[in-house]
Amino acid sequence: MKATLPTPSAYLYTAPRGGRVVDLKCFDLNTPGLTVSGLITVEQAKAYADARVREVLEDAAQACEARIGQHAPGMTPEDVEDCDEEARLCAGAIRALIK
Repeated sequence: MKATLPTPSAYLYTAPRGGRVVDLKCFDLNTPGLTVSGLITVEQAKAYADARVREVLEDAAQACEARIGQHAPGMTPEDVEDCDEEARLCAGAIRALIK
C-alpha cells in the first residue's frame, strides 16, 4: 500500500507580482502567472512521513525475507542455514521498528 499525500487543508495563491492570499477552498481562477499551492497541517505532514517510513521499513523486511533459501551455485541449503536465520532475525527486527 502506498502512502498518499494528504488533501490540502488550505491553498496559497501567489500573484505574479508577489501578492499572496490563503483560502480554505481551491478555486480555478485561470489567471496567467497565478500559482496555487496546497498547504497541509503539521499533523498531516507528520502522519504522511510516518506512513512513508513504515513503507520503507516493510520493503527492507521483505528484502531480508527474499534472501531466505537463496544460495550460490555449489552451495547446499545446509550451507546457508545461519544466513537464513540471520535474514529472519533481520526482518523481525525491522518489523519491530514499525510497531
